[in-house]
Amino acid sequence: MDHQQSTASCDLTPRPIVALEESVVNRIAAGEIIIRPANAIKELLENCIDAGATSVKITVKDGGAKMLQIQDNGSGIRKADLGILCERFTTSKIRKFDDLSSLCTYGFRGEALASISHIAHLTIATKTRSEGVGWKAQYSDGKLAPLKAGGPSDPQPCAGNDGTMITVEDMFYNVPQRRKALQSPSDEYRKILDVVTRYAIHNQGVAISCKKTGSASPDVNTTASATILETIGRLFSETLKKELMHLEFTDKKLGFKVEGYFSTANYNAKKAITMIFINNRLVDCSPLRKSLEITYQSILPKGNFPFIYISLEIAPDRVDPNVHPNKKEVHFLDQDEIVERICDKLNVFLAGSNSSRSYNVQTLLPMATPDDKGINSSQANPSQPKTSKSAKVLPQKLVRTDHRSQTLQSMLRRPTGLSGDDLTPGPSNSTEDLIGSQMPALSNNSSSQAPQSISHTIKIEESRCLLKSIQDLRQEIRLKNDDDLENLIRYHTFVGVVDTQKGYSCIQHETRLHLLYHFSFCEELFYQLGVRQFGSFDRIQLKPAVPVQTLVTLAVDSEPSKYLDEIGRSHAVQVSKPLSEKSVRGYIPRQKCWMNISHSKSTQPVALW
Repeated sequence: MDHQQSTASCDLTPRPIVALEESVVNRIAAGEIIIRPANAIKELLENCIDAGATSVKITVKDGGAKMLQIQDNGSGIRKADLGILCERFTTSKIRKFDDLSSLCTYGFRGEALASISHIAHLTIATKTRSEGVGWKAQYSDGKLAPLKAGGPSDPQPCAGNDGTMITVEDMFYNVPQRRKALQSPSDEYRKILDVVTRYAIHNQGVAISCKKTGSASPDVNTTASATILETIGRLFSETLKKELMHLEFTDKKLGFKVEGYFSTANYNAKKAITMIFINNRLVDCSPLRKSLEITYQSILPKGNFPFIYISLEIAPDRVDPNVHPNKKEVHFLDQDEIVERICDKLNVFLAGSNSSRSYNVQTLLPMATPDDKGINSSQANPSQPKTSKSAKVLPQKLVRTDHRSQTLQSMLRRPTGLSGDDLTPGPSNSTEDLIGSQMPALSNNSSSQAPQSISHTIKIEESRCLLKSIQDLRQEIRLKNDDDLENLIRYHTFVGVVDTQKGYSCIQHETRLHLLYHFSFCEELFYQLGVRQFGSFDRIQLKPAVPVQTLVTLAVDSEPSKYLDEIGRSHAVQVSKPLSEKSVRGYIPRQKCWMNISHSKSTQPVALW
């Protein structure tokens, strides 16, 4: 009744239509694109990949509401572009509308940075490879703002590495309704990890890491050299990796190509994991996702769900990416036919994997009575609720499965007296100092968050040698090569010396610890190096020259044999006489004996062996 009275009393006079202020329009538009911190990470991560980055590091504080920081080693941003960088509809990806039909990048609207600058404090530090200095700028409402109160708003020179570092602070500080709608920091951080994980799997060749501020080790950490399958195993589990089958095919009639990894019938999960990339863009294609899940329903038990990673490549002129504010949906031609073709192909693969099944069998233990000794009250009364608290993993229990993903130093716990709050900007710890302290050097082949040991790899080329004896030795080494042992040596990590006197050290390969015997290892190593480089060693000049007879005597003493024992050492010394003859000296090839014998019956150069 009150509602009807209030409605009747309302003024029905039409209100005038006015144009909204630009700041209001921009803030409304920002709310459509940046819904939560995970959306901001998605947009910024795509910009890093578009810039050609091979290493991306992400740092998050309080679920991203307090701070998001992303650093890459891409092409950087020119100083001339910093003035309009955060204005709406400014981009380097397209020039005209028709360019959308040949789009090969993630971004094209030029709204991501603009939207972030309207709902957060945005700071950008960047450096291009052609410039000798980096530039730092702060933005507010799409415009340049002073880095310090009362200072100039122009970009300021700064030291830095090639690439860009973007820091987003106090997200939704001016949109209280949106800030209240955010979930807990841990839930928001999980959403960020989900986005980072999906892009880390798809973007082979880009090392991506993500961690909380103050954390010693990242929660997501991939290497640029890892394959898609290796990344899935690292980020999820080795069990899942073993249960994945690879599907790849091309349909020229419909004009698309598919590559993906799908779980077999033996994989059981309580929640479906589906990753769909169309032209490298992470999307939620409902028709394709639902059709794939329906395909699995015929082979999976009720309550179990599959793992699906699929990358669909379609000609850009057949795809419309401009159908959703945050680009999570795309439309493409012949959608129903393409989805049906993919599901038919997957059905054939699943039928082959369904020929055998593995089941987990629970072992039944003998029934225990309440009178049994050693039983406690909580075991005797199953109806009584149990409260268990997950214990933290002790440092000595941490397991490092890949030497490329993190160093031994990153496994160490940080001091208990230092927490993430110690990095909060304060009177003696400004935001600018915090940003500077978190800008480590980037390398194209490393995504580790902790200092790594420096290694120098030199490829030793095989020398050109026509001697049949050397060629036979090289062939013998190749035939006796052990692939497992080669893989262990190639990808091992040195742990430490066990015994210097006996020559033992520990090395780690994957999850196994091995004891290495130095003497046998070095003997085989230098033998193979000698055979590989035979004929290409440098020479040294012996001063004074060594008599040939002395060398032969040393050889007889160092390598006694049954033959030498029979003829006696006195006869062995006579071997030096033919070497001293002028006719013989001119006959022996230098490549075989590797020494010059002078008229004084002494050697001159001797090869390094």
